[in-house]
Amino acid sequence: MLVLLAVLTGCQHDVSVKILDDISTESQTETAPSSIVLIEPTTSVDQSRGEVLLLGEELLDNDMARHAIVSAIDKREITNVLGDGAIPTGLKFPTTYPEYLSSMTTKYNAKIESTQSLWKRAKTEMGFDRAEISILAEDDPYSQAIAQQIKKQLIAQLDHLFVSVDSRDKDTDDAAYDLVLKHITPCDKDAQDITTLRGEALLFKGQSYLQRHGIEHIDPMAFSALYIFSRATTTRREDGRSIIYMPLYEDAITLNPREAEDAASLMVIGNINEGLVRRGSNNQIEAAGAISYTISDDGLTWTFYLRENALWSNGEPITAHDYAYAFSKLIQAPTPKFNHMLAQLHLSSVAATDDYTFVVNLSSPADGFLELLSLPCFYPAHQAFIESLDVPYGSSVDATLFSGAYVVSDWQRGKRITLQKSQTYYDNANVKNDGVSFKVLHTVDEQIEAFENYSIDYCLLMGDYVSAYDYHPYTHEMHTSTLYYLDMEKKRDK
Repeated sequence: MLVLLAVLTGCQHDVSVKILDDISTESQTETAPSSIVLIEPTTSVDQSRGEVLLLGEELLDNDMARHAIVSAIDKREITNVLGDGAIPTGLKFPTTYPEYLSSMTTKYNAKIESTQSLWKRAKTEMGFDRAEISILAEDDPYSQAIAQQIKKQLIAQLDHLFVSVDSRDKDTDDAAYDLVLKHITPCDKDAQDITTLRGEALLFKGQSYLQRHGIEHIDPMAFSALYIFSRATTTRREDGRSIIYMPLYEDAITLNPREAEDAASLMVIGNINEGLVRRGSNNQIEAAGAISYTISDDGLTWTFYLRENALWSNGEPITAHDYAYAFSKLIQAPTPKFNHMLAQLHLSSVAATDDYTFVVNLSSPADGFLELLSLPCFYPAHQAFIESLDVPYGSSVDATLFSGAYVVSDWQRGKRITLQKSQTYYDNANVKNDGVSFKVLHTVDEQIEAFENYSIDYCLLMGDYVSAYDYHPYTHEMHTSTLYYLDMEKKRDK
C-alpha cells in the first residue's frame, strides 16, 4: 500500500514527489507496494497524488484545531475511568490562586461543542488530510492512565489523527512534545506564580483512603489533604474521652505558621490556630477571628471587626495588634513558599485602629481575598511573647501560643504529637471531640498495619494497596488539590 506523508510549513503548497526505498534504484517506481512517498513543499506538482500530514507543532498554531482537540477530551469520562474520587474541572488558564482553590468546589459543566465540525473546519482551513500529535507524561501509573485516556478520546473523536504517548525520563526535552501532561499543588515551589499557567486544566487528582466507621465531619484546610478536626465526631473512647487517631508521614518541623512549609507542620498548625476567616463545611469561607468586615467602594480597604471573646492559650485577648504584627512580619520577610500568594494580595499596609478593628490596605483590588486569608501564614502572632523567647518561636510546646480549637499537650519528637481541646477557645462548646493524636509512621506499610491494629483511624492508600482495599468497607475516595493539566505551549516557547 502506498503511504503518502507530507510536512506542511504553510497554509497551501504545491508539492513534488520523492521516493525512498531499500530496493535498488532501477526497481523504484512511484507505485511500488513497499515504497514510502514523502511530499515536500515545492511550487509545481499536483497535491492530489498524496495526503498531507500535519505535525502537531503546526496543528496547535491553528485556533480551530486547538479547540477541536480540547473539546474532544471528555474530562468526566477520564475521572470515571480513574475511579478514585478525581473530579473534572472547568478552571480556565490563566488563573489566580483563589480561583484555583474555589474551582475545587465548583461544579464542572462540560461545554458541548461539535468536535467533528471544528476538526473538519481546521482540516479545510489548513489543507491537511492527516495529523500527528505527541503527548508526554510522567512515568507513573496515574499520569500514564490519564495520557492514554486522552489518546483514546482524541483518536475516537478526530478522524485521521495519530497520537503517541511517551514517558518522561531524566533526559526528556519537554519542548520536543506537542502536549505535556503536568500537575501542580498549591504548595508547589514550582507554582510561584500560578497566573503563568497555560493550556487546558483537566482534573483534580483523586485519593483513596481508609477511614474507620464512626468518624464524621472532618473539614479540609486550604490544602485539601490536610484537615481541621474541631467539628469531627468519633464514637471511639479512651478513658471516657473521644480521641481521633491520625498518622503523619514525618514529624512536624515547626509550629510557626509563618515558617511552616511541610504537610505535618501545617496539619498541626491548622488545628492549634485560627485566623480572621476559616474554611468550614463544604470548604466554604466563614467567619472566625473576625465576626464581620467592610470593603471600601474601590476595593482597596478591608476593615475587619474582631470578636472580643477570642483568647490566646495563656488567657490574654487576641487583638487587632496581633494581626497587624503577624501581617507585618510576613510582608517584611515572607516565606518563599507563600510568595505567589502574597503577590496576588497586593498588600500595601496594615493597621490596628483599636484593639478590635484591623484594617488592610491594598495597592489594587485582590480577587479571592478572603480565600487567601484562610491560609496559616495569616494567623495572628503575639509580639510580646515571641520577642521574649530565646529560642525560635514554634520550636517546642513551651515556645508556642495557641489561638485555635486545640493546644499541643505533648510533642514526642519523631514519635507523636498530641492535641487536646483548648479551654480558652471562644467556641469550645462546639468542639465535638476531646483531642487528636498524631502518630508518626513513615511508610504506607506502617500506616496500614497501624490501621488494621486499631492504632489509627485513618490511612491514605498508595500503590498496590489501592486495588487491595478497593472493596473494603472502610475505603473512601476524595479529590485532592493536585491539579492535572495539559501544557499546550511548549513548542511555541522553543
